[in-house]
Amino acid sequence: MNVRLPGTAQTWLDIDVMKAEEEVYAIQLAEARRSGRYPFYVAARLIAAAAGPGVSVPQLEERLILAARDRSLPVYTMGQMLRWDETNSFVATLEIFSDDLNRWLEENEPRIQWRFPDPAAQGDAESSTGGDATEDEEPEQDANSPPISEEVGTQFARLFDSVTVAALEKMFPADAKWKIWAERAARNGLCAAREGRAMFNPYLAGIWFVRKGNNGWDLARCRRVLAKNLPDRSRGSEHLVTGDLE
Repeated sequence: MNVRLPGTAQTWLDIDVMKAEEEVYAIQLAEARRSGRYPFYVAARLIAAAAGPGVSVPQLEERLILAARDRSLPVYTMGQMLRWDETNSFVATLEIFSDDLNRWLEENEPRIQWRFPDPAAQGDAESSTGGDATEDEEPEQDANSPPISEEVGTQFARLFDSVTVAALEKMFPADAKWKIWAERAARNGLCAAREGRAMFNPYLAGIWFVRKGNNGWDLARCRRVLAKNLPDRSRGSEHLVTGDLE
């Protein structure tokens, strides 16, 4: 069973997963601000933060997806100028331009005053304020959100040695997509798991893989696979990875 933290409904594994997801999100957010192209989840999270309490990220993400499907919100293939024209494309490989998101906000959420920044003005805005907060920063998050320990966020990743892309494909089969994902790591957030040239931490890579929404994969299955692939130095720690502490 999972050990829960005193006074909370969370386990140490829950917090570790949250930390890994935050690391991936931070990479995706930085790239989105630079390029002006936002993945659905990143865009939904920013809008939800601006909207305030009571607005959920999943609900906003679903609204953006529906808008893309009815063609009211232009969506493009990640890193390309190819306009998306299929309703069954993998959502995690699609992006929305900031100006299109701002038009969507004006038409659908006029009460939200916050807007996605112009990527061309990003550097000028930051330098002119001397590091002070600017309008392009993510809206303040709920103060009641539980803190995430830096140590807890990395302790499970440290159980693993770096592995190759081929090893990731073997652990998390994806029809040979890992090679492409690794080549585009700076754009898709996988770089949060990179630990050297073409080498990745399998724990962080596994969390990233599940976060993409691959069919048939959830955190429980991911942890079981990871537990079976612990290096010799971490043998005996399988129960920590899976959460089965009985």
